[in-house]
Amino acid sequence: MRSSRKGEVDSVTLLFSLAKKRTWGINSYMSAINIYSVPQVAHLTVAGVNARKHMVTHSAYGRSTFKLFRRVDNDFDFLVRDIDRQPVVLPGAMMFHIWDDTGSSLLSLPLTVANSARGHYRLSIPAADTTSIRSGIYVWSVTNENSSITKLLYTNQDYGSQGILEVAEGLLEPVEAPYEIEAEAMTPLGGDLHSSSLPGSLLVNNLTGNHSMVAHLEGYTGRIIIKATLDEQPPAADNDWVDVHTEVFTNVTGGISVNFQGNFTFVKFVASNAEGFTKITYRN
Repeated sequence: MRSSRKGEVDSVTLLFSLAKKRTWGINSYMSAINIYSVPQVAHLTVAGVNARKHMVTHSAYGRSTFKLFRRVDNDFDFLVRDIDRQPVVLPGAMMFHIWDDTGSSLLSLPLTVANSARGHYRLSIPAADTTSIRSGIYVWSVTNENSSITKLLYTNQDYGSQGILEVAEGLLEPVEAPYEIEAEAMTPLGGDLHSSSLPGSLLVNNLTGNHSMVAHLEGYTGRIIIKATLDEQPPAADNDWVDVHTEVFTNVTGGISVNFQGNFTFVKFVASNAEGFTKITYRN
């Protein structure tokens, strides 16, 4: 057994920062895990004239970078100050916005007053509102909307009226039931059976691009073609789909699995023969 000098610690301490309100520790044999609560707080400044009658628009301070976790509830706090650093609650609605790099708005939610004496606002983003935002780096801003006037609040001298938002993975994606494409539900076209368009990995934020298909057959002879597209909408014409993979069968019975990969927006399946073809099970 290794000896330790006074002051040395043999246990391992791991530090995790979570946007929660409590601090607690978990102790186990010969080790300790300390989990710390670090509230995410930003200071915002309202542009205006200070007590010395100087026009100031750019004097906020403090952090302007937030981290948002997908599929969990997220809370953020804002302390609003006027030019003289005095707490202020503004008339009208306070709105929080998330923007992507093209300037498109991904999410807008209202802030609520948590403590008017401190100019303290709270933003709560439900887990359900985070699932449509992919992991990555975005910008955020806060506006005050009073009557027909919308004003930006300032974050700090580096970012002006915008802050940085890092969206990270939180809980694992729940396992969804696979798609079942019955032969009777497919559309006859040119002697083949065509399925409807189905979401590809890109639409469900599956960054691996993995797809799986199982063909359920009973003495089937023919081809099954996997088609895909990168378009934002499913192509209307069959010629606009790209053939990703083709499987050829001769009097095959049972479930035959095929895995294929690609960051597709939509996929579809085509069976060249209705006889002996039962259904396709598909997962993205």
